[in-house]
Amino acid sequence: MGIRGLTAYVAARQDACATEVDDLKNVTLGVDLDSFLHFACRELANSYNAQWLLLGGDARALYVWVREWMQPLFKRKIRLKFVRDPPGMLNIIKDVTHGKRRAEKADKTKALMRGLFATTTPSSPQGVDDNITVPAPPSTTTDPSDLVQLTADAATNLMDTQAVFAFARKALVSPFVRCLNHAGCTIVTAPTEADETLGEMVRSKAIYAVVARDSDYLFMYKMRYITLSSIVVDPSSETVRATVFDTDQLAAASGLAPEKLVEWAIVCGNDFTPYVDLHFHLAEALHLPSLRQTHGNYNIGDALVWLQTHLGPSNNWLDDPEFHQLLADDTDLLAHVYGIYSFYGAGDQVKSRFPHASRHSVLSAAEWKYVRKLLDKLMLPSFTIDVLYDQRRSINKRSMLLGLSACPMLAAARAGTYGLLGQTHVEEYETCIVTGDRLTRTVQVNPCDMVLKTMNQHAKSKRVHKAKAMVLTWVESSPAVHAAMAAWHPPKKQPDLKYVGYDDIIGVAVWGLID
Repeated sequence: MGIRGLTAYVAARQDACATEVDDLKNVTLGVDLDSFLHFACRELANSYNAQWLLLGGDARALYVWVREWMQPLFKRKIRLKFVRDPPGMLNIIKDVTHGKRRAEKADKTKALMRGLFATTTPSSPQGVDDNITVPAPPSTTTDPSDLVQLTADAATNLMDTQAVFAFARKALVSPFVRCLNHAGCTIVTAPTEADETLGEMVRSKAIYAVVARDSDYLFMYKMRYITLSSIVVDPSSETVRATVFDTDQLAAASGLAPEKLVEWAIVCGNDFTPYVDLHFHLAEALHLPSLRQTHGNYNIGDALVWLQTHLGPSNNWLDDPEFHQLLADDTDLLAHVYGIYSFYGAGDQVKSRFPHASRHSVLSAAEWKYVRKLLDKLMLPSFTIDVLYDQRRSINKRSMLLGLSACPMLAAARAGTYGLLGQTHVEEYETCIVTGDRLTRTVQVNPCDMVLKTMNQHAKSKRVHKAKAMVLTWVESSPAVHAAMAAWHPPKKQPDLKYVGYDDIIGVAVWGLID
């Protein structure tokens, strides 16, 4: 995520763009939760071999790693505030970027399936090409080390495709949030992007700097940014060292006014520009370099030269008659450009020239307040927001890869969850691992007599009874599971049922009823 090549460009000029802090203490840092979780999973994966990852790892190992990472910071009185992105449906401007990322993940998944396992030809799961190698079925006579074709990038592929359940970032969000809560850290969901909210926190002096791994921060107005990998603890003195990048220093070293960093980002191309390029042909209308128009991105150094040549080091692009007229003639384009400028902390530049400018918003203020409660206080997974407000649900690739998409018990569990969320029709969709095509189906659900919004109006005994009834219904839909449960004798003096969880599908339903 971020701007291609920017991290390397700034690293080569680190002396002019950053300050080395030898003893970081008594400060509040804002942490990009998604960046941190990705960084933590990778650091943890590097300390284990690929066999351990293939077995699914252990979420408790992540908990221990996070605790050990935080303890030295707490000793130096460094406070942490975590900010996370809103659910996908609340950010429509990245639809083109998300499509490209889905295609990239599909390619990596195919490479993983072809190269990680010994060659076999079993029947393919639904949505998987018959010509692609898939894991061989377990065998008591097969040595696992013979079955798995371990390669140097096996762990990387597993991480990038989120093929390991315990290390899949989406599956880990809820336990990870609980881990942070136990440590006393603040967690909030941003209304637009975590990056933008964290930038505002730095400019308002609510935090000293942002800790993340995202090059977008390097082009934000008045920003201090610390890469996760630059935080180092001295084992003898227990002092915390960090490299703090300052965007004012980057602007000065590049010969630009700080307000023009956002223009540099637009010329380079970022996660937002593919949308305005596709729907409004902005790159062509602004006569950006031909390579930028065709590929969607442009070399950092070349973009700087182009910007200085065409606009100068301080002239504001919004004052260019052609760009100004484009925005004046199309309020929809203006809304998207205003969003891009606001993301980089430069929204006031647009607002001062177009007082009527406003950003697109999916939810009203009252709806967003309710969503924040569901995500930040009740810790519901993000797909519940898609179901509540868009009546749609994305099924992850792991379900298709493992052939679980059509599992009767899980299908019944998903339908039960939709009922608890007050929905009667929900569109489920998943992306084919091979072709990238979207497969959709509509799930019809009978109205539920107990829904999320009025859950607390029912006595706890009724909620527990409802939870048990729902779980039994799901189990009955799978004869094999039903037979196994019928033959199982639980220990005496143990609760009959407290929690049933699988990939945030069943867990949500039981959470709402019992908690």
